[in-house]
Amino acid sequence: MAGNLITSLLSLATNLLPSITSSAQAPSNSNNSQNRRARAVEEDLERLMRTLKWIKATLYDAEEREIRDRSVKLWLKELKKVAYDAEDVLSEYRYEVARVQVEARKACEASSSHKRKQMEYIVPIFDGMVDRLNKIRSRFEEIAKDREALQLKESDGVRRSNNRILLPRTSHMVDEASIFGRDAEITEVVDFLLSEKEKEKSFSVISIVGKGGLGKTTIAQLVYNDGRVSGCFDLFGWVCVSQEFEVGRLTKAIIESVSKINYGLNEVSSLQMKLEETVKGKTILLVLDDVWNENQSLWELFCIPFRKAKLVRILVTTRNNKVAKVMQTTMLFRPSNLPQNSCWQLFQHYAFSGISDTVPTHLIDMGRDIMRKCGGLPLAVKSIASLLRHEPYEECWREILEMLIYLPT
Repeated sequence: MAGNLITSLLSLATNLLPSITSSAQAPSNSNNSQNRRARAVEEDLERLMRTLKWIKATLYDAEEREIRDRSVKLWLKELKKVAYDAEDVLSEYRYEVARVQVEARKACEASSSHKRKQMEYIVPIFDGMVDRLNKIRSRFEEIAKDREALQLKESDGVRRSNNRILLPRTSHMVDEASIFGRDAEITEVVDFLLSEKEKEKSFSVISIVGKGGLGKTTIAQLVYNDGRVSGCFDLFGWVCVSQEFEVGRLTKAIIESVSKINYGLNEVSSLQMKLEETVKGKTILLVLDDVWNENQSLWELFCIPFRKAKLVRILVTTRNNKVAKVMQTTMLFRPSNLPQNSCWQLFQHYAFSGISDTVPTHLIDMGRDIMRKCGGLPLAVKSIASLLRHEPYEECWREILEMLIYLPT
């Protein structure tokens, strides 16, 4: 999608800017025309980054309308084309940065001159980069101006639709051997679920709220499968909701989850009658994973079949505080970022198969640096560690380390 491409382009530009700035601030005995070119590229790149950030803020609205609006689709096509051109230019310069650094290291090994070491690390701006980057920036600015004509609005950067195509459905099943550092939080949620005070309520909602990649689904899975919980409910159900809160689909999924039977019903009224019949007089634990619904009336319609149940506990995962309010949450639970020692255990599990004794020391050190840049987000740690699992070469590890920016904690 164009949003991912712009994000990648911004990351690439951000990481290359220090090298271009170094060229622009080269010592006075360097070639003056080279310095001027470097300063021009630096200015163009900074303006380009500002434009890209502005475009990114409108992309979510544009991509949601892509299928329905042909003019927006053409706008996105042109945006992608220019983005690929910009990526080509910056990738060429990234290669030049890597080449110069390698040559500089070799020169330093052959010479003890500190001055020479400083000079060799100035990365030259190749011919034509200024003109190419300036033209690309101008094209991006023209595309940005088309926003008003297409009536595209700025977004908060949160995808509300189309993500359901990209994100995999979750399951209640979990590999507990790959989970680290959540024991205390699991106990807190389980204790609340089973508390005597909560047993007095026939219906209650526990919402696990936090940013993406924090491990909300993992916590819900561990609670759902906890031995202390398994003997306290008659029925158990797990449903991945995602962006579209369709009452009929969700009701059907719950019936199949708790009864393991597909009744072939499609009408909302028939489905709700069947669910009411299924849960009547029973105790039920239901997990609704990845909820985005902020519509109070949809939630109220969804809850109707549970009125005949003896006891209902709904465990919700969501990124949105408003979702939790709409569901009239009884307990709001906010998981913390994973502690560093737990992040390292997770990294070792995926990057080194849990065994680091035979791994070279330099990879261990880079692994710790990479892990720290993940900001305590388990999904980031797992994804990057899995990527490095079969990479024995130091260059690959170093490239990932240098390209990563620190994620906010």
